[in-house]
Amino acid sequence: MTLETVRSSAIHAIGYDAGHRMMEVIFTGGGIYQFSNVPPHVFAGFRASASKGNYFQEHVRGHFRHQRLGRFRQLRSVAMQPSGPV
Repeated sequence: MTLETVRSSAIHAIGYDAGHRMMEVIFTGGGIYQFSNVPPHVFAGFRASASKGNYFQEHVRGHFRHQRLGRFRQLRSVAMQPSGPV
C-alpha cells in the first residue's frame, strides 16, 4: 500500500488498497491504524476533503473495524512529500 502525506493538523498520511478495501491512517501523534472494508468512495472523499480530521470524525471513526498497527517514533524519518494544494 502506498501512503501519501496530507495537509492536516491531525493526520500525517493516508493510503488505500482497493483490492482488499483496506485503508491506513497515520496520525500526527504517531499512531498507525488500519481500517477494513472501507468502500472506495469513502477513501476518495477522505483524500479530497478540505479537512481530513473532520472527514475522519464524520465518515470513518466508529464506522469501520480497525486495528492499531504501531506507532511512528519520528515522522521525519518517513520519506514522503506533502500532496495537494496549500
